[in-house]
Amino acid sequence: MRNLYGRREIIAFAFVILSLVSALYITTSTVNYLHFFASLPKFQNSFGIERLTFVNSSLNQPRLNILVNVTNPSDYSGFELTQIQLAIYFSWAGNNSIMLFRPPENQPNATELFQTSLPPNAVYLVTIVAALSSNQTSYLRLFETKYPNAVFGNISMRIDITTFLNTVTGSNPYYLTQYVPLTVNSAS
Repeated sequence: MRNLYGRREIIAFAFVILSLVSALYITTSTVNYLHFFASLPKFQNSFGIERLTFVNSSLNQPRLNILVNVTNPSDYSGFELTQIQLAIYFSWAGNNSIMLFRPPENQPNATELFQTSLPPNAVYLVTIVAALSSNQTSYLRLFETKYPNAVFGNISMRIDITTFLNTVTGSNPYYLTQYVPLTVNSAS
C-alpha cells in the first residue's frame, strides 16, 4: 500500500502549520504589547489601603495588619508585583498636630517581597504585617486609649511593578500616601 502523501508534502504541510502557529503567537504578543504603554499611567490610581488593624494580642507579638489592594487596571498581561513598602504614623482624627511616631522617629514599617503576576483586569489583595516593638505597642495603646475610635494611620506606600523592560529600566515604583482609620482587634 502506498502513502497518500510523500515526504515533500509532509514537510510542506508541517512548514505551513509552523508558520500559522508563529503568526498567531506574533499577533497575540503584538496586541498585548500595544496595551503596555497605555497601561503604565493607570497604575498610579490602582492600588490602596483597604484596612489598618492593630492586633493587640497577649499571645503573639502585637502587630499592625495592613490590607493592601493592587489592581491591574489594563488589558496588559506582563506586569509583576515585586515589592510593597509601608511606613506608618498615627494622628488623631486626621489632625496632623496630634501625632504618634512622627516621621522619621521610630515609625512602624514593613517591606514585603513578591514575585506575583498581575493578570489583566485582576485584583490582588494581600495583608502586610508590621511587627511592633514593645515601646511602639505601649505608645500606640496609650494613644488609642486617649483618642478611642478617632485614630487614623497615615500610611506612605511604595509598590514596585516590573515588566519585560526590568533589565533595562529597573522596576516601576508607584507611591501613595493615604489616611486610614485604625481598627483594634484585642485578641487574647
